[in-house]
Amino acid sequence: MAKQRLTIAQTIVSEWQRDLTKSLIPFAIVTCWLGATAAGFWQLEMRYFRPVTGPAPHSKISGSHDVLKNSNSVALPLMISQFADENPGKIILVNFWAPGCACSRFNEAHFRDLQLEQSHNVAFLTLVEPTNGSLTENADMNSWRDRNLSGAVLWDKNNDAARTLKVWAAPAAVVLDSEKTIRYIGAYNAGRFCSQHQTAWVDIAINAIEQNKEVTLKRTVFFGCQTVHS
Repeated sequence: MAKQRLTIAQTIVSEWQRDLTKSLIPFAIVTCWLGATAAGFWQLEMRYFRPVTGPAPHSKISGSHDVLKNSNSVALPLMISQFADENPGKIILVNFWAPGCACSRFNEAHFRDLQLEQSHNVAFLTLVEPTNGSLTENADMNSWRDRNLSGAVLWDKNNDAARTLKVWAAPAAVVLDSEKTIRYIGAYNAGRFCSQHQTAWVDIAINAIEQNKEVTLKRTVFFGCQTVHS
């Protein structure tokens, strides 16, 4: 009798273990899938919060702090200087955009919003930056036009303006006051959709200039796609 009871107990335990195993396998699979998805999303998203590595320290492109420090004596690239002369009394926002750069596309909605909000006091100039994958001026400019974006736009041949202003990535912005003094160089925001108000650096710079205040953060790292490598 005792032996029969032991056999029954063992059978019950065995069936319970089987049922538990059956229920745990789907749970484990779902858990692993969710974990892998979360890890992949985090890795993908974090790449847009990592600054773009700049050129080597000995490169002619390095040293954007010096550009700001000596902004009154820096010779502006001719295309930017002429654009500023054509828009007297206005703040100038130079938008650096690269064809084929996903981060430049992520920034487009924010750029449109800036144009709508600040058009009364800010003149916008986009410089299309050739990259390693660029073919010709026409191809690069057509890439810009395909995005259905408005505003003045020029092709920055050989990244000459970017090199002068020490801008090595896109999207990026340079902000000048109405006296053509450089007041800000850097990223639009942290993250790819420019939705964080506390790091809306271009907006903050423009607002400070409009209020005749000092731009407290004059230089930030770049996020996005490296356009100048040496």
